[in-house]
Amino acid sequence: MMECGIYDFIGLSGRGLSKDAFSFELKKEDISFMDLSSSVKGKNKIPYFKANIESIKDYYSIKDIRRLDKYARMFLLICAGLLKNIKEEEKENTGVVLGTSYGSFKTNCDFLDSIIFQGFEYASPMLFTGTVHNSPLAPLGMFKGIKGPSYSISNFEKTFESALYVSSTLLLKEMSSKVLMVFVDEISPLLLYGFSNILNIDENNPKSIPQEGGCGFLLEKGEGIMGLEKIWGFIMEKGKYPKHYGFTYYPEAFDLLIYLNTL
Repeated sequence: MMECGIYDFIGLSGRGLSKDAFSFELKKEDISFMDLSSSVKGKNKIPYFKANIESIKDYYSIKDIRRLDKYARMFLLICAGLLKNIKEEEKENTGVVLGTSYGSFKTNCDFLDSIIFQGFEYASPMLFTGTVHNSPLAPLGMFKGIKGPSYSISNFEKTFESALYVSSTLLLKEMSSKVLMVFVDEISPLLLYGFSNILNIDENNPKSIPQEGGCGFLLEKGEGIMGLEKIWGFIMEKGKYPKHYGFTYYPEAFDLLIYLNTL
């Protein structure tokens, strides 16, 4: 039976873009706070783990990405980290699977605000282009020359499993020779406000604090660093590293990233 596996990996956290971005236990100094206010709760500082994307200027022209939201920028940055060792001619048949829980949630809300406050006739067309979950796939193709099949998947607790299934199918059915499997989410003010109402966010419990950022894996045919069968076996048990990342709907992705750093 044909095998496929992971050949490279990268993470994006408050420490920036690196293979070991989540290999450290979180401390209080890693927490960021967002100032939020509402008519019900008043003014509050809500904790979250903020992703550091300063290094994006090393991979993309600031002019090219100036209109992209943080969600798209994080995705592009993670992909850039995985593409460093891919030859130009290999990009023609490289596929992409983007796993996200909330997608371009902030841009969606900003676009709806433009309708509410300006009317349909004057709604922002620029914001509209970023309102779908797969919107970052277009600039990836434009700026990095990726031309293979691309998909976005939002399946909450099943996001990782769904993305892994699609990624492996692309390889095993020979629709792609390589696949970038990327997971990313932005924490926006409205999203964090929602979390503050449904989660018991506690500064002393990292798992209760929403996590911004993500990680990515380069999959190819062959076993690589870790084969598909071993990956499925590994993810059966979730939450292996409870102090290394915050609340997320795809803990398996971060667990796998951390584990790969130990091999």
